[in-house]
Amino acid sequence: MSSGLPSLARSAVVAWMGLALLLSCAEDSVGAEPPFVSAKPQTPAGSPSLTTSAAPSMAAAAPLSPSPSPQGGAAGMSAPAAAAGGAGAVPPQSPSTPPAAESPCDFSGEWILQHVTHNSALGAVQTATNWHYHRIAQQGDRMTITASVDCGFAVRGTTDASLPDATLEAVAVRSPNATGVTGSSALSADGKSCVFAFDRAYSIRGADRARFLDSLWKVGDPPRDLSEFTLPTSAADGMEDWDADGHEGVTQTTGFGERYGMQIDWNAVHGQAPLDATEFGGEGVLALDYDVRDSVSAETPVLLQTSGIPMSPGYAFMARVDGELEPIDMQGALSFCKQVQSLAVAKFGDPVRQ
Repeated sequence: MSSGLPSLARSAVVAWMGLALLLSCAEDSVGAEPPFVSAKPQTPAGSPSLTTSAAPSMAAAAPLSPSPSPQGGAAGMSAPAAAAGGAGAVPPQSPSTPPAAESPCDFSGEWILQHVTHNSALGAVQTATNWHYHRIAQQGDRMTITASVDCGFAVRGTTDASLPDATLEAVAVRSPNATGVTGSSALSADGKSCVFAFDRAYSIRGADRARFLDSLWKVGDPPRDLSEFTLPTSAADGMEDWDADGHEGVTQTTGFGERYGMQIDWNAVHGQAPLDATEFGGEGVLALDYDVRDSVSAETPVLLQTSGIPMSPGYAFMARVDGELEPIDMQGALSFCKQVQSLAVAKFGDPVRQ
């Protein structure tokens, strides 16, 4: 999910899969305007990858004015300041031309990812769309994500759920997402494609990362099942008000009100990529293995406290975006993530409801 988150991961995982059971359609969705209108049809299962031609630029530039971080966060920094040195920050980077590829399987550069995950809730399938930004460095066949941003998720199905702006910004600033995670990309045996895979990326939202994630798993460690992680149930035992709205954990908006809590998840993308790919993915191309657990605050209405069951695997899309995004330090984390969401939906489309 995320990693998502969810998302979410991250993933992120990925996304808050438990939300989907909830509610009637929420009218706002993760800050994109208009809400996730498909600009391109989805790739059908088993079909070839998306085009590998260069993707078009955004129709309109995102605002350049910084967007302040929510007050009361652990770092206490504005989004631009956090972007320069916060835990979940992406180092400042000016728009640039794509780097010259060293091989047809070189993924060095800036990428946006759209993860699509599913969960089962009350006998129905719910769909979550998660958005991520990765900056990738590659030497030989080995890739490393050197900077990463969790840009939220939206859940569709029996009900809709989304992140309000304050939550989206807090998650983008405070979560390192997949930063430091490694992977591999190498020519296939027949030399006609790239065998592509990332290691697991674990994410946590709305809780003390050092206590509830890093104490059991850090980047580079062997994978762990989420059942091994203890989750907080309230602020008294480690749930944190990341979005500074006076409620425990992070907030999600639903048709029946707001849901408060924390989430931990992991995701791992793997599959086949075209040679010299700049845009690819979909069912049958990039698989997304994931799992997610959440803990819901008692502040949440009883109706919204039920969680769903993840239905791994999902699938993912990737697109190279060197020079297409205004740097996060110029516009703030919130505007940056809205730009990532809009660009991803324009390239990959908005997944249909099940």
